[in-house]
Amino acid sequence: QWDGKECITPKRYKILFVPLFYDSSDYNEFLKNADDSFNFFIQKSPFSGCSNPEMHIEKLVAEADICKSAESRCSGPHYYAEVGITDNAMFSDGCLGAVLNCIDSSSFRGKYDNIIVINNNARNNNGKTDKGICGVAFHIPGVISLTTFPSPCPDPSYQIAGGHEHGHLSGLYHVDGNVPGCQRPGGACRGPNAQDCSLPNEEKRKDIITYCRINERYGPAAYAYFRDVVFKDYLEGCV
Repeated sequence: QWDGKECITPKRYKILFVPLFYDSSDYNEFLKNADDSFNFFIQKSPFSGCSNPEMHIEKLVAEADICKSAESRCSGPHYYAEVGITDNAMFSDGCLGAVLNCIDSSSFRGKYDNIIVINNNARNNNGKTDKGICGVAFHIPGVISLTTFPSPCPDPSYQIAGGHEHGHLSGLYHVDGNVPGCQRPGGACRGPNAQDCSLPNEEKRKDIITYCRINERYGPAAYAYFRDVVFKDYLEGCV
């Protein structure tokens, strides 16, 4: 971009997509899942206002077998005390920590802002249909999340990965889902988007950070936090 004096390269926010339980036979499926998740986030975030968003946000993809060494930590039953259910170990801190260590031992070390892990449910199935965990973020804010594809939850996996879980990585907490037809999430109404919990029910229902499964938008407080704090430097020069 030309600033009137010299050509400058905008700072770009980098999301690294990492496959888990994929190989060369289904790697193209992983690439499509990564594309869908990345594009969903752009559409719902302040990057949507950029005429050339690729100048401000970048998608990185890891090779199919990059974290094969972590897969043993990411399968089999695991009890999640915080929600009181047994599900697949892919959502555990041990799994996400192993994948993070794997990435930071690779050529991607220091080259990403956030990591979105995509688990291949066809090979590492959590076996749940209605009460299973669909995705998880490793700390709020954090650097790594995992979503299973296809999801056992009603909403599409790419919306969970690119919208909900990535929202957590960027510092957002749940919006109160105490709305008819919505599952009530834990850890709601705090942090930078707490004000979105005061919206009318019909507006909260649309929020990506609820468990209402509509995923229409981030709330106004969340969106402003993205625009003015988290992605402010990356949006510089965005027209």
